[in-house]
Amino acid sequence: VNDRASVDIAAKLMGVDAEELQHVLNYRSITVRGQKATIPLDPEKARSGCDSLAMGIYGRLFDWLVQKINVSLDGKRGKFIGILDIFGFEIFDQNSFEQLCINFANEKLQQQFNRTTFKEEEALYMAEGINYKHIEFIDNQVVLDMIEKAPRGILPMLDDECKIPEGADSKFMNKIEEVHQRNDRFQTDTHRKLQDSFNFEILHYAGIVKYNGDGFMVKNTDNLFQDMYHMCSKSEVPQMQKLFPKNENRRQMKSLSFQFRSQLNELMSALYETESRYIRCVKPNPDQKPNSFVSGMSIDQLRYSGVFEAVDIRKQGYPFRYKFAQFACRYSCINRGHKYSAGRNNYRAICEELLNVNKQEFKDVVFGKTMVLYRTAEYSTLELLRNLALESVIPKMQAAMRGHLAREIKRRCFKLRDGIDAALKKQNDLDMLIAAIEAVGPTIAEMKDLFPGILPLNLEAGKKHRDDLQKWRDLEHELETLLNQDANDVYYDLAKATDRAEDLRAIPQTDKQMGLVEEALSARANCERGKIDNEAKDCLAVLDPDRMNAVVERAGKIAGHTSRELEEIKEKLALPEIDFVQLEIEKAKEMGDEKRRIHREIRYKELFIEQNERQYSPLSSYSKLREPMEYAKASFLAKFMGAEKKAQEMLLWTKPGSLTSLTNITGNPAQVKAAKQISKFVRQYMGEKKFPEPDEAARQLVATAQQNSLQDEAMLQVFKQLNNNPNPESVTKGWQLLGYVLLNLRPSEDFENFVYVYLKQNAPENDYRRYNSFMHTLQYGKAVNSVGEAVKMVRDGEGRSRFSITAEERTGPTAA
Repeated sequence: VNDRASVDIAAKLMGVDAEELQHVLNYRSITVRGQKATIPLDPEKARSGCDSLAMGIYGRLFDWLVQKINVSLDGKRGKFIGILDIFGFEIFDQNSFEQLCINFANEKLQQQFNRTTFKEEEALYMAEGINYKHIEFIDNQVVLDMIEKAPRGILPMLDDECKIPEGADSKFMNKIEEVHQRNDRFQTDTHRKLQDSFNFEILHYAGIVKYNGDGFMVKNTDNLFQDMYHMCSKSEVPQMQKLFPKNENRRQMKSLSFQFRSQLNELMSALYETESRYIRCVKPNPDQKPNSFVSGMSIDQLRYSGVFEAVDIRKQGYPFRYKFAQFACRYSCINRGHKYSAGRNNYRAICEELLNVNKQEFKDVVFGKTMVLYRTAEYSTLELLRNLALESVIPKMQAAMRGHLAREIKRRCFKLRDGIDAALKKQNDLDMLIAAIEAVGPTIAEMKDLFPGILPLNLEAGKKHRDDLQKWRDLEHELETLLNQDANDVYYDLAKATDRAEDLRAIPQTDKQMGLVEEALSARANCERGKIDNEAKDCLAVLDPDRMNAVVERAGKIAGHTSRELEEIKEKLALPEIDFVQLEIEKAKEMGDEKRRIHREIRYKELFIEQNERQYSPLSSYSKLREPMEYAKASFLAKFMGAEKKAQEMLLWTKPGSLTSLTNITGNPAQVKAAKQISKFVRQYMGEKKFPEPDEAARQLVATAQQNSLQDEAMLQVFKQLNNNPNPESVTKGWQLLGYVLLNLRPSEDFENFVYVYLKQNAPENDYRRYNSFMHTLQYGKAVNSVGEAVKMVRDGEGRSRFSITAEERTGPTAA
């Protein structure tokens, strides 16, 4: 062995010792007269032994695989249908041992075909006592004997030659030539020996095949020596141990031809125990091309396979045959209206009578011992007469049967419909409905193929209701399981189940199911988790933040507890206050809680002003103010004193008050005039212009503003005289006047936020909420027309409006 690495790899795969593998490849043990000796192998025999080892492993593995497949396919013993795909007959330029085995198998199968087709056909005629003309056919028994019959058959002689120590292919050729030279199915070249040729020819049923005997012995010999077998049986691989079971006795070497013949004989024994049918495959051309038909080649195949002889025997014999009872049953109808006189069970007499009374002539019909036999002409006549008879009878039978079947399917459907209707009227009896629906299949049974789609009209409605009731049945089992456990432990499953029950309310339920649902709802509501969730729902219903915080805190004491309502509460509590207040406003409107709505709207306005204060400050950013320079030009002194100073004083206190309107109403002279009057009334009330009745000035101010839609103008005039006013007494009166104005005049929507911001930034003692309350009193209540009352509310803080908001109330809702 030149390449030790290859030996190591092979030994590892086989699970054997590498040294032992190398030894058995180079040496062979023999036993002579009880003495064991080891002899070295020459390179040729060593190579042959190596090949035999590989072939031995492969062959046994293949046999094991086939056995496994057979075991997996094995079923109950008894009658069976088997398919045998046989070898194709092989004729090549060079044909060797393999082709001889394959063609020998084809010869065997052809013999079986011959026996079945010809011999059995003749045997039938003899059994029935019918005269027939014997048909000659090609019997290939001579070829089979020449190949397999011991001791002079080619394959047995090959086995004998393989057993001889000095055996050779040339000696084998000499022997078979000597034995079979007079056999007309065997032939060799007269000058074979001179040419050192190993060729011989055999005339098979399919034609002459030339074989080359060179190498027959090598291919036939199993050189798996005992040493190799013993080594494989000791393998560490379990599969190898199965392929080479340990055997202390000396292994008997069997030739490949012997194994092949044994297996073939087993196959033939199985075939002879069956009733064989044949499919002949004809090869249309030698080139394996489509759309190419070589007629001569196809005819040769038909001729060599015995098809023509099979056709002849059928043509000369009686290809159609029936038992007497079968023939009488099939053809007694051809004599329409005829009453047969033969006994009821005397089938032969009935067959004879039906042929005799018919007007047609059936001279070639033959009666055997158990059968009526006839040829194609009689068959055609009988079938024509039968078809004519059936054409008149069958339509009537069909009409009657169709009518019966239609009435029967209708009766069955009505019966099924009534059963389903009864179950549907019961509404909640699932078992009754299931039984009614399941009865459809067995009741319709085989008629469903005759009337596809014909079913009870209410079947689909029944199935739908069954599915609905099944949901309740499933829920019933689930509730029973849950109610046997602690509600706190299965609370979430209990909640899902009761929620599902609520979804199923529209589906009829049993008293038991209703009771289980009520019990489950009670268990859910009364356990600690359920109480928390119910409280959470109530909190969300009124959106009470105090209760919402309390229930979240309570839920936190139960490890892992959560619910959709609790999560929603947490989301809402996490909102900015202004967003939460907006939700409270919507909830108050939904609940019709007017007091809470007003309260929350006030709080919303406060929060809005806090967030957007810079947007509404200073007053000069109000979009509807008159342009300062335009305001300044209203004074004739502006030409001398400068317009810029007058423009800067537009929203600041001046002793003479406002020169013209502060808002942009220049297009309405009447309003401008009214604005100047409002400025005068402001100065009169604040003591900056003498007037005997200040309260009357305040009333005139409000009346003028209302009459001329100058609410924003009036407030701006008051703001102007308050801004940078050097006189504290005047400022006090100005804030009293502003209170009265806020209690009677409501600013426009555009100006309202400017008013709130101004109050927040400028109200005395940071008490802007009191003035906000004046605005709320007018917005949600009614005006305070009495100047004295308004002044008292400003001065003394008495008469606080119910719409005002305390410091404690600023961050929480009112009670629902």
